[in-house]
Amino acid sequence: MEFDQDVFCVEKVTSPTSPYPGLGKLVKYNGTEAVVTVPEGVVEIGSTAFAENCCVEEVILPESTRSIERGAFADCKNLKKVVFPQRLAVIDSIAFAGCTELDQADVPDSVGFVGETAFIDCKKLQESWRARGLCILCGHKLNKGLFKNTCPRCRTVFKK
Repeated sequence: MEFDQDVFCVEKVTSPTSPYPGLGKLVKYNGTEAVVTVPEGVVEIGSTAFAENCCVEEVILPESTRSIERGAFADCKNLKKVVFPQRLAVIDSIAFAGCTELDQADVPDSVGFVGETAFIDCKKLQESWRARGLCILCGHKLNKGLFKNTCPRCRTVFKK
């Protein structure tokens, strides 16, 4: 895993219960780039790793990333786009809270857990998801038929 250590503060995952021993957890991003590509090998985006960064407009997460912790991108006021890896499993609560400009984020089907406030105050994104028939809380496709307008991921029922 090669990266600029002044920009990406990455720690090795050392927990004996972690399914990703020896791989990296991004603890803090210290850069000022508008477009950020997180290095391959990072499996977790740590709590508040990007929080309140006013420079970042787009983040591209590597295929190695499996979880985004609580508040990881909270209040990134200029963040407009996030590219998620196809094997991402968890987006924790308030991960993107207050990202008011965020309008492009396609949550992959691999995500099994989205914290109920993960995208709170992301009004542009929620409008985009609503227009596409997606759950405004987690971005998953809403059921049709018998359980119409129900989200199978977060089990929320929406009225038409």
